[in-house]
Amino acid sequence: MALKGQLELENLTSDPASSVTTGQMYFNTTTNKVRVYNGTQWEDASSGGGGGGSGIPTSGLELHLDAADSNSYSGSGSTWSDISGNNRHFNVSASAFVSTGIKHFDFTGQYRATYGPGYLVDIPSYTNRTIIAFSTIKSLSNNYQTLVRGKNAHHQVICWDNGFNLGTATNNWYDSGYDITSIPNYTTKFNGQFYRISTASSPYWAFSLNGNTSNQATLTNSAAGSDQGFCVIGQYHNNTVSTSNTSNAQSWGKIHAFLYYSRHISFAEQTTIYNYYKTALGI
Repeated sequence: MALKGQLELENLTSDPASSVTTGQMYFNTTTNKVRVYNGTQWEDASSGGGGGGSGIPTSGLELHLDAADSNSYSGSGSTWSDISGNNRHFNVSASAFVSTGIKHFDFTGQYRATYGPGYLVDIPSYTNRTIIAFSTIKSLSNNYQTLVRGKNAHHQVICWDNGFNLGTATNNWYDSGYDITSIPNYTTKFNGQFYRISTASSPYWAFSLNGNTSNQATLTNSAAGSDQGFCVIGQYHNNTVSTSNTSNAQSWGKIHAFLYYSRHISFAEQTTIYNYYKTALGI
């Protein structure tokens, strides 16, 4: 079809809730973005992170938090909303939100994101799954640093307290040997960190960075494949759903976006997700 005039879309302040068909589009006057319905949910026609690309793969997407998307966080309040369509909303402190520059939640100190209605509840685990964070990593200071932790003893992603290595803790510590200081500007850039975890086959834990098309680190010990979910992002938890922990225990860094899939995404999909965010994040 050739369109020789101007295409005028309906202007709305929020996603339509009814009479929606796949491919339907409108202009969101709140975010100043074109939105399209993909058959399951509304998504920005261009990247939510402002970076271009074809969008976020939705197959198996269990959780999607984005500090720059007003549908995920309005700029105030205590809820970081899941925009995957699964309504797995996390509790946050508005004091942790940084609205200037690259929007993010600052989990370098006492703050963290927690999941649960007054008590901690784990996001479900799957045989194969992918955890993705676009984040900085706090400079290590002789302490563990936790990206995600479950109700029990499993830290699916953690940095060791006696060096700079990424790894996992599933009752015991497993060191991947990957030095986080090799990540370009790891304390200041919101690099895309992709973690593929499995309880079925080796590697049971694998790490890849940004648009890379291979793993930078792996763990082949089956005990590294956590069989538990997670309930906290950005820090250790002390058995409470509180979004503040004044001990600052195991603080991770600053998080712009967080995604979780119930499968191993392909490296082609990793590149797509990286492209979705890279321009806005300067990576």
